[in-house]
Amino acid sequence: MMDAEARILEKLNAEQAEAVRHCDRHLLILAGAGTGKTRVITHKVAWLVEVLGARPWEIMAVTFTNKAAGEIKERVARMLGGSFSFEKNDWPYFGTFHSQGLRMVRRHADLLGLDGDLTICDDEDQVALVKRVLTEMDVDPKQVPPKQVAAFIDGCKNRFQYPEDLPDDWYTDLSRGVQAQAYRAYQKRLRDANGVDFGDLICLPVKLLKEHPEIRSFYQFHVKYLLVDEFQDTNTAQYLWLKELGSPKNLVTVVGDDDQSIYRWRGADVGNILSFPRDFPDARVVRLEQNYRSTGHILAAASAMIARNQRRHEKTLRPVREEGHRVVLVRAVNELDEVRFVVARLKKLRETVPLREMAVLYRTNAQSRVFEETLQREAIPYRIFGGIRFYERAEVKDALAYARLVVNPRDDLSFLRVLNTPPRGVGGVSVDRLVERSGMLGMPLYACARDAVRSGTVKGKGARGLDEFVALIDAFRAELADAPASDVLRAVLTKTGYRTALEDELARGSLDAEARLENLDELVASATTFEHEATQAGIRDFLDHVGLMTSVDLTAGSDDTEMLSLMSVHNAKGLEFQVVFTVGAEEGYFPHFNARTSDDEVEEERRLLYVAFTRAKDRLYVSYALTRSRYAGPEGRMPSRFLAELPEDAIDRGRPGAPSGSAVRPAPPAQGGSLKPGWMLRPAASPVPSEVPANAQRVVHPAFGVGVVVGEEGYGPARRVTVRFQSVGTVKLPARQVRPA
Repeated sequence: MMDAEARILEKLNAEQAEAVRHCDRHLLILAGAGTGKTRVITHKVAWLVEVLGARPWEIMAVTFTNKAAGEIKERVARMLGGSFSFEKNDWPYFGTFHSQGLRMVRRHADLLGLDGDLTICDDEDQVALVKRVLTEMDVDPKQVPPKQVAAFIDGCKNRFQYPEDLPDDWYTDLSRGVQAQAYRAYQKRLRDANGVDFGDLICLPVKLLKEHPEIRSFYQFHVKYLLVDEFQDTNTAQYLWLKELGSPKNLVTVVGDDDQSIYRWRGADVGNILSFPRDFPDARVVRLEQNYRSTGHILAAASAMIARNQRRHEKTLRPVREEGHRVVLVRAVNELDEVRFVVARLKKLRETVPLREMAVLYRTNAQSRVFEETLQREAIPYRIFGGIRFYERAEVKDALAYARLVVNPRDDLSFLRVLNTPPRGVGGVSVDRLVERSGMLGMPLYACARDAVRSGTVKGKGARGLDEFVALIDAFRAELADAPASDVLRAVLTKTGYRTALEDELARGSLDAEARLENLDELVASATTFEHEATQAGIRDFLDHVGLMTSVDLTAGSDDTEMLSLMSVHNAKGLEFQVVFTVGAEEGYFPHFNARTSDDEVEEERRLLYVAFTRAKDRLYVSYALTRSRYAGPEGRMPSRFLAELPEDAIDRGRPGAPSGSAVRPAPPAQGGSLKPGWMLRPAASPVPSEVPANAQRVVHPAFGVGVVVGEEGYGPARRVTVRFQSVGTVKLPARQVRPA
């Protein structure tokens, strides 16, 4: 029988094997797109167990999604042949950053002023609590949007800043004062409700490790091997968490690709992976550069483009596969022309490639509209990633809010959500009085409800409704606190009258009620499945499971459904398809018009296009339009500056099989073999359009040719001109894009 070392290394290339074997000091694995990152992680865990004799509880592996953590668990279990059982909790430290954080917070809740039955607030709960805080501050939510304040709070926690850590002048600053004060009030309300948000699940463990040396020593002693996946996506707080857990006596291994760091807008800091060798001076760096996913021409285009970034670790992807088809670069007149090309091409490709292996990737979700309309007309099935997620649907959140009150009666957000769902006659005035009294007494709303009835603060129908609601929750807490999750949800939906109310709506012909009932059935089914798969399956465990799900867990993934995938590039990360259409490769999208103020922002936009390119296995189409419809009419567009960085020998500018009547043209060849950033070679001059004043100013545009100015507005850098071109009609453009003919 093959020994453990040979078996583990058998199917690895030299780079992968080096990363697996290296266990004598900290390690940075730079894993380029398609280079077998997950294989290396799982083989390294197997190496630690079977070769080095590590015990399961000495290994902590963290990543960003439950899906990724589950995949690592399954692969490790197969490699070890059942030597250890995840179900028996032999491996307590496999999971997401947030699940590991929750484990630590629950274990040491008393040191944080919490108890173990805490509530995890999701994004919608967070915004609702911010809105309540702003109302109490007499701040108009139209002037200071709750989502904006919630984003401010997230940003602070990503940087490991609690209200007491903010500079004093922030509280009096005109632009940040209200947000800082709202953050302070929000955090107090959250603690009073025994609640935490996703930011807390990282920041609170960091506080524990920083402020309690004995706890830090405990984890550093027990966790001998710490592995972090997708390290390029970590924020400041997560990096601090890693540095607090790391010590000279344990082994820290981080895996990531700085070229795929595309989540700056939600706090990710590419500087973490760039500075790792400095912060861990003895760390070794191993580069995984053999790409098993994409063909040679696709990799040549992607690699040439990303090489222009200055802030990156040097690496070059080497294709294992053949050169394959060149990247097709397509120039469309407008967005309708662009979608016609995509649909015509995918119809032809569909003869040999399943729809599920094709994807349309775009920079902003709004770009999906024209594709949806066309695909519907053409009867081509499609799916969009990034819609309303299952656990965010109103009826599902209602049922979960009842369940959360069973576990944590201090959860004011859940109390307010379901107090009148279904209606119990507790009017707005009664609710306002209850909330006011709760604030005066410093009591949770659930506890304050009885007092409000006894004291006469709430009277009449409102008092009866409050009494009924409190009695209902009391009964649930007495009877269901230790029941399986599915039993709790069935009881909640039945005894509250929630399900009956929807069934009455359905009897009156409501199609919406039917869909909502189906969603509730699916919720109970999901709890039942959870009970079959989890070691601990109480309602608290199920609520943790749901609360820790990320947007990627709930939207991304692949299955056998025969549908074309439409998604933003951000949602496409981690996926792969045989055929990828990257649309809208223009200035304003790549780079986005909001991300052009610094070199760092432009570099992230280049990384975003790089991620789009490297999703493709066999064929990659990249398109841009000369005009796009806007509220004021057609707007001229310029090709993305990043297209100027693509090597000519990897690009095909032809369009075989274009639909008849299409105005889409092959992208013109570049002057001197390369494109000038942001500009394409000027086509043959167009004749002057007819029916314009004889003295109208003639101008020339590098893509549209000759035209005449028929209107202008603004001054200086903001000056815009409306030009009538014979090639594309009337277009409004920044004046700097044209020059006198």
